[in-house]
Amino acid sequence: MSHGGKTNIAELIHRLERAGVSFSVPEAERLSLSAPQGVMSPELAAEIRENKPAIVNFLKARLDVQPADTALPLTASQERMWSHGALHPGLPLYVIPAAFEVTGPIDADRLMAAYDRVAAHYDVFRLRIEDQGEETCQRFDGELSGLTLSDLSGAADQDAVLEEEMQHICWSQIELAKEPPVRARLVRLGLSHHWLLMGLHHLAWDGRSFRLFLDALALAYAEPGAVLPPVPNFASFAGAPQPLAQEDLDWWTARLAAPPAPPELSQDRARPALFDHQGAIVPVDIPPALLSRVRAFARSARTTSFTVFLTAFSGFLARIDGSSDRIIGLDSDERSDAYDNAIGNFVNTVLLRDATHKDESFGDAVRRVAAHIPEFLQHPAPVGDVVAATGFLAEPSRPTGAQIMISHQFSENWAPQLGEAKVRRVDLPARTTAAELAFNILEAEEEVTAELQYAVSLFTKAQAAALADAFASFLDAALQAPGDKMSSLSIAPKSMQSAYDRLNDTDVAGPVPTALEGFLEQAGMSPDRSALFFRGETVSYGALAARASLLAAGLAAEGVGPGRIVGIALDRSPDMVASVYAVWMTGAAYLPLDPEHPEQRRQLMIEDSGCELVIGEGEGQLSPDRLAEGQEDASFTPVSADIAYVMYTSGSTGKPKGVVNGHTQVANFLAAMAKRPGCSADDRLLAVTTLGFDISILELFLPLILGGTVILPDAEEAVDGEALVRLAAEHQASIMQGTPATWRLMLDAGWKGDAGLTALCGGEALPASLVKTLLPKVRALWNMYGPTETTVWSTISPITSPDHIPVGMPIDNTQIYIVDPNGTLCPPGLPGELWIGGEGVAKGYHGRDDLTAERFLDDPFSDRLANRVYRTGDRARLSPDGEIIHLGRMDTQLKLRGFRIEAGEIESVLTGHEDIGEAVVIIREQPNGEGALVAYFTATGPFAPTGSELRRWLRQRLPQYMVPQLFVELDALPLTPNGKIDRLSLPAPAGQTSQPREYVAPQSAYEKELAKIWAEILKAENISSTDNFFELGGQSLQAARVAAIFRARTGARIQPRALIFETLAQLAAGAVPEGD
Repeated sequence: MSHGGKTNIAELIHRLERAGVSFSVPEAERLSLSAPQGVMSPELAAEIRENKPAIVNFLKARLDVQPADTALPLTASQERMWSHGALHPGLPLYVIPAAFEVTGPIDADRLMAAYDRVAAHYDVFRLRIEDQGEETCQRFDGELSGLTLSDLSGAADQDAVLEEEMQHICWSQIELAKEPPVRARLVRLGLSHHWLLMGLHHLAWDGRSFRLFLDALALAYAEPGAVLPPVPNFASFAGAPQPLAQEDLDWWTARLAAPPAPPELSQDRARPALFDHQGAIVPVDIPPALLSRVRAFARSARTTSFTVFLTAFSGFLARIDGSSDRIIGLDSDERSDAYDNAIGNFVNTVLLRDATHKDESFGDAVRRVAAHIPEFLQHPAPVGDVVAATGFLAEPSRPTGAQIMISHQFSENWAPQLGEAKVRRVDLPARTTAAELAFNILEAEEEVTAELQYAVSLFTKAQAAALADAFASFLDAALQAPGDKMSSLSIAPKSMQSAYDRLNDTDVAGPVPTALEGFLEQAGMSPDRSALFFRGETVSYGALAARASLLAAGLAAEGVGPGRIVGIALDRSPDMVASVYAVWMTGAAYLPLDPEHPEQRRQLMIEDSGCELVIGEGEGQLSPDRLAEGQEDASFTPVSADIAYVMYTSGSTGKPKGVVNGHTQVANFLAAMAKRPGCSADDRLLAVTTLGFDISILELFLPLILGGTVILPDAEEAVDGEALVRLAAEHQASIMQGTPATWRLMLDAGWKGDAGLTALCGGEALPASLVKTLLPKVRALWNMYGPTETTVWSTISPITSPDHIPVGMPIDNTQIYIVDPNGTLCPPGLPGELWIGGEGVAKGYHGRDDLTAERFLDDPFSDRLANRVYRTGDRARLSPDGEIIHLGRMDTQLKLRGFRIEAGEIESVLTGHEDIGEAVVIIREQPNGEGALVAYFTATGPFAPTGSELRRWLRQRLPQYMVPQLFVELDALPLTPNGKIDRLSLPAPAGQTSQPREYVAPQSAYEKELAKIWAEILKAENISSTDNFFELGGQSLQAARVAAIFRARTGARIQPRALIFETLAQLAAGAVPEGD
């Protein structure tokens, strides 16, 4: 929080003492002073009386000087930083980088002497950390490190060398057990151009310390003989820690009895097993005019600009992740008047809980937050104590206590000088972060400098920049309409519309021939050309067209015509293809009835669709031969119609729903596919997909409108990897489309690839592991995406690397929108629900007007009256380069113990194990009613890894809450007839759902000592050598303490970081005796 404009007590006392006034505090609250005659004016006496309590406190603190070698406890803030740092050896986690450009003449020797005087004046320059027994303590008797000079005035590339100096001084780790907390170097670029570079450990420094240090340095430089102002030592503050008020801890325990769900602002990057604190910043553009409106609104609401910023930030985050309840951390300067001029770390992180109401206006929210802030500030329990007492956010994959932070400071009108030289602080980009996302505000008189500090493991720079732009837009919208609901405020920057305009610039003039018209045109031009290869025989275009005409005539004789629905329940054969054309010729629509589907499901589709006739070989069905009986060998004149097919997909209620698609949609799709990925008369497409899966439309009908050839496996060949490999080679297939499972089927059969084959993959997410295997084996690999409701594929992308697998850009006459829960467009980089509009949008669901109205909407983003959009229920974001990144299903996101879990993240990491082929993760209910993560997998070799091995492997790569409790090996994952993984058919695990805890008594001396320490800290019994500290409830803040106690008792070292990943036995085996 910002430092106010109160009287500077240290400066007042320094001024008085220089005038000859002497002070003493003979009794508790008495102030005694004496002054030379003429010094004590009425105004000065009044100033002393007004500040008497602060003067007394200051003098008492100054008198309470701890001996430099006294072992003092770490403050709560220091202990939290030290514990975090222990988990990240080598990372300059709490090193504050500082750079000051000095322009003007400077005497380097004089400045270095002045620096030495200032360093000797403030005890924090001698701070060092050491382990004393089982506790970590701080002393103030370390060696002073002076200001060094680096003369680059003659360097050829001064900028490059200066960057190297900055890296060494400002961004390198400071090991407080071995070196002072402050590094400083004066870099000379010229006689009147210098840089003062500093690296300062946060345990000894905070934001206000810079002003105090530079003021003292300026005085010592300007007046080498001057007495520096008296200051209380930081050691006095550390030596008199304030006892934790139990009522504050109780207050927070009550507030977190039902804690908010941890925020998941980053929704397309896997959360690391250990939050690594690597960070960066992007600016937030808040122009002076917007700052003026912030201040004006704050005055009207009788609050502060900080409250307005805080409310806007919290409301904005609610828009991003859909959560209405969150914890936000606030760094607060805890200096009392007595320590007003002390350098040190006086920062305490205060937690604020903000629950945003759905229909709340921004103005109401500001007033609510303003009323609640004092209540939180009155209970400033240290974050570490709150976490220890409540377990809130103690998970090592997240920053402890607060994932979201906000800081606000006022920049005083202050221009330091060193003699005649001017000093300007230059902000250096942050390379670490204490939070996942932090909003930092530095407010000056006429402007504000704002930035978002973000975790690079969770956000890309482009995503962070998108968040920054969106927040600025949200703040602007909130102040323009403070009476509007926050849920309706725009988060769209001005540049967003142009991004969507570029993405959706897909208009292509029509009309294009329908699938039937295109086929008949090819049959008329080249009747002898090969249309199908099936079981070693070739069917020409002319023969296929003639057969379709006969069947159409037979259907017409049965009363089939426009508006009717005809079922096709044939096995894969030329007659299956001819039957589709025949149905279209009559003006009817076809209903695929896969013979492999259960009879009950097929009967449900027949009844639900109103289908009255089925072409098939079963009872009550008409076979193709019977339809053709008695029909003349003449061309049937096609009847134009609107509806092409009714395709049933799985419904969320368990009842399938029929998607009604028209000829116009199919024609647009096929025309687009002919251009990208591309298909021509010279292509031979190996068609492996069942008629009941809509991607079969590409395989069966795309080549046939272009004069190409379809290689048609029979029902057995289509699911036999070896047969597909043989067919592809025998017929020199140039295109093949399949789901990931189909491609794995061929790879498992020993397929070596074909440099002339274009591979299309869709139906499910394309795994990186499959991309890595396929890319070197094929001519080109394309990722295809689209739901049945938008006619097969809506976006496509060529894939060139397993590290980047977008679903690409929309096909012709297709529009893509990423939409937030309020139905407004998401800026590029931010995730939302994927909506698809344009020519491919289906008519709706057959006989389900209610569901059609829910999922199919008028396009709110288009001025074309007839345009409609389909809400896919998929999550996605628009990348900066205009590609769609698919993030999974919104309705398959798992939730367990308050954590939102993406099963795909776990599956992706599992399949990265060399012994794992495929993997699926679901939640299954245990006998006690609680859910448990279960991982099903196939092994690549004869020996599958055990559950314990996989658990240890995953712990190093995923957060603890994402590690499955049980692992089930299967020979093969169950598939639907469409080739997708059938999650509903996964078998229940044998025995218990939850993994039983295995107890193995600790054996070695190190194991027994570790078990004893864990039992003490975790209040647990029967610690097993197979246990993991964090699985037993351990917390990040306790890891360093375990290591310190173990070292004190055994003389051996363990790495605090290892407690996250290793078992007790592994830790003991890796312990290093002192001196080794």
